Amino acid sequence: MMADPIPNLYDKYGGSPLLTQVVKEITTVMLTKAALRRLFEGMSTHEILKLNVELTGLALGHTTSKHDPQLPKLAYAKLNLTLQTYEEIISIIRHSLLAHGFESRDATIAINVIDMHAKSLLNVPVTRHVTSPFSGVDRRRLQRK
Repeated sequence: MMADPIPNLYDKYGGSPLLTQVVKEITTVMLTKAALRRLFEGMSTHEILKLNVELTGLALGHTTSKHDPQLPKLAYAKLNLTLQTYEEIISIIRHSLLAHGFESRDATIAINVIDMHAKSLLNVPVTRHVTSPFSGVDRRRLQRK
């Protein structure tokens, strides 16, 4: 079988060490903003980190047997995010990905993944129309390894 020429973003950018760094930065920035800090009242730092690992891991295509795609829905749905707070979280994630060496296109793909699942996982209606990052791409013409 041929290997997929497009690895997921999690593997492409270094796996677990990168995810750990990005999530720590995202969580730190979130907790420095008063409006976002209020969202997480009553949650321990460990719970917030776990929530952000799941959300960021989902965005980067990280899937393991431990990955529970319902976890972000359960935790974020309780937070009653507004569209404004959602956009602020997305902005923090995007800036962190770019700061950790992600190409702009890859950071956009990660954000698009979150946007595609925003309603079902985060209970936030997103106004942007998002399609698959591969719509219009003929993968048969992509170079194989």
